[in-house]
Amino acid sequence: PNALKFLEAAAPGQIPEKFRYFDAGFFNLGGQEVLISRTGWTNEMGIEIYGNANLDHSKLWDFLFEIGSAFDLERAGSASLGLRRVEGGILDYQSDIDLTMTPYDAGLGAFVDLSKEDFVGKSALEKASKEPRLFGYTTKSAKVNAGLSIFEDGQQVGHTRSSCWSPTLERGVGYVVFDRPADAGQSWVGRHLTVRDVDGVDQACEIVTLPFFDKQKRLPRGLPIID
Repeated sequence: PNALKFLEAAAPGQIPEKFRYFDAGFFNLGGQEVLISRTGWTNEMGIEIYGNANLDHSKLWDFLFEIGSAFDLERAGSASLGLRRVEGGILDYQSDIDLTMTPYDAGLGAFVDLSKEDFVGKSALEKASKEPRLFGYTTKSAKVNAGLSIFEDGQQVGHTRSSCWSPTLERGVGYVVFDRPADAGQSWVGRHLTVRDVDGVDQACEIVTLPFFDKQKRLPRGLPIID
């Protein structure tokens, strides 16, 4: 939540008054020019910093933590990055979606414009099911991971993708890709199924929409959550 305040302290007088979500620009940090974008991989209000071949990375690192001390800036590893990504419903190519899936399977049909005259894959997408196969699931078990089986009435119906323990929701969360779309007039969302955890123990789970919270994506825009 302090990302923009931190950035203003690190680059005083350089940040536009309205540095919006997905904006980007070149700025001077501690005497070095870098590209900074209002983007991120955590569904938080954050920034990403891109250097160049001549950047003194150690100098930049020390500068950022010198400025960040006033904001209680801390180091965090990939585990925290990954769990916020999953909580925020951000999909990773090859981990969560792949070439075996259509945009409709992944719930990304809104990005397909079949009214365009022609494009690679149009004829295949016209024939494809428009119903999604990828959803979220929640369970009380902390022992979740990718590649777990999902069952309905004893029959395997799908597999999990990226999954983790959510400290925000205090439960296991993750993505599930079903073997087929839901039957006509039905939905996977709201169903209470079974996930076989990493210990091979069957756990109750519920199928939900994504993201798991902050469904209007207000956090990365610096707005209070209203879920």
